[in-house]
Amino acid sequence: MSGPGKGADPKAFTAALNALQEGQGLESLLNLARPSKAAFRATAAALESPAGAQLRTQLADQLQLSHSTSAEKLLRLASGRAVAAQARSNPIARNESFNCLHCGLPVPPAPGSKIRNHCPRCLRSLHVDGDVPGDRQSNCHGIMDPSAPELSKGSFRVTHRCRRCGHERRNRLYPDWQIAPDQLAGLWPSK
Repeated sequence: MSGPGKGADPKAFTAALNALQEGQGLESLLNLARPSKAAFRATAAALESPAGAQLRTQLADQLQLSHSTSAEKLLRLASGRAVAAQARSNPIARNESFNCLHCGLPVPPAPGSKIRNHCPRCLRSLHVDGDVPGDRQSNCHGIMDPSAPELSKGSFRVTHRCRRCGHERRNRLYPDWQIAPDQLAGLWPSK
């Protein structure tokens, strides 16, 4: 094998090869793989090399997997990163109707392909999402108040802050003229 491959850290690859040749165990490789994705790829590439064959076989047996299982998968499982690798990191488009808990307005889904997560009348939102917008993983469910309005790339954005836990998230405002427009002027004094 000539090198670690695309997207892998060459220094981490060399360090992982040295660790394998010195007979260091799995814990050493996991420590080398931890810092970054590039280090993880490099460590997996070293594990795929002839120097890593014995450790790779032991690891596959320990995890009760086939000996043909990729080194990346073996490292992910051994390091406990398998669950994190399956976690969604991109927003989920949820265009749902809701009743505003602050002002009581029944809010239908936003028109077209736009997604609204706030009341167009009072701009309040509800803290239902966790780390990923649309994941509905938060157990807080506190009302989020608008603050810090800004004009960015031709659209207004507002930072919402949860009354209950203090979580903050930036959101784009979409005017919906059939209900009531998102009105920044009435909510914040002009400077």
